Amino acid sequence: MVKIGQTNKLKVIREAEFGLYLDGGEFGGILLPKKEVSEGVSLGDELEVFVSLDTDDFIIASTNRPLAQVGEFASLQVAEVNKIGAFLDWGMPKDLLLP
Repeated sequence: MVKIGQTNKLKVIREAEFGLYLDGGEFGGILLPKKEVSEGVSLGDELEVFVSLDTDDFIIASTNRPLAQVGEFASLQVAEVNKIGAFLDWGMPKDLLLP
């Protein structure tokens, strides 16, 4: 069972022009973007990836590791504050929104 917000070991099931699809079980294929695919990875390989939701609420995989995952605590640096809320640097390409 894939756990969103945590690191999972997932098998490569399909290649696409824009990345690899990993077996997400009940979630179907989970995209690992091409920019995060290491050389030599092929169909059937198992990869350890962090699974989260992108800005459009699609499930996506990343080889990057956040400073904290679901169920963990961390002290995070505030990157920006605006009328929407605070954006925290959690070690991922996009900052984490704290409403």
